[in-house]
Amino acid sequence: MSEMEKTSGSHSADSNPWTIQDATVEHLDALVVLEEACFSVPWSRQSFEAELAGNQFSRVCMIVNPGQGCKIEVISYICAWIVFEEIRFLNVAVHPAFRRQGLARQLICHVLRLGADAGCCRGLLEVRKANTSARNLYEYFNFTAYGTRKSYYTNPTEDAILMRLESLIPLQTERRDERNQSVGSQTTIHIISG
Repeated sequence: MSEMEKTSGSHSADSNPWTIQDATVEHLDALVVLEEACFSVPWSRQSFEAELAGNQFSRVCMIVNPGQGCKIEVISYICAWIVFEEIRFLNVAVHPAFRRQGLARQLICHVLRLGADAGCCRGLLEVRKANTSARNLYEYFNFTAYGTRKSYYTNPTEDAILMRLESLIPLQTERRDERNQSVGSQTTIHIISG
């Protein structure tokens, strides 16, 4: 472990030691399984191979299941391109059995930090119009809608909302109550780099 960060989530640090790490081609099968569990039009194995081995700008980060003997190896991942001054978010997935625990938020936060460290100044993404949970998540990070792409998604056909984050400011890692007093962090995230 190169760094330990405490960030907000829904479980105590003792019960939930999520680990963020870079995905490699060795994780290909687990990523494909997760993708198929999450999306009606999942990425293909070849798409993941291209991101993991053929794209110098791609960052695929994942959270592995800390439980022993569980059939689900990778429980969440994010794929983003860090290209010059811009982070392009391509996909975020959390296995249905592990949703509502702050995993997507942790991954987005991690990639925003990677982008800021690389000199990025903005982020871009698209999201299904009807996916209000994802839109709310992105709005939490101050992404704002700026346009649409008609019939961008299939199965079902749906418009994409284009969103952008204009400034990558340092992200606060401690929650505060209404009196601006720290209430601490609830989930420990271990980041393994390299």
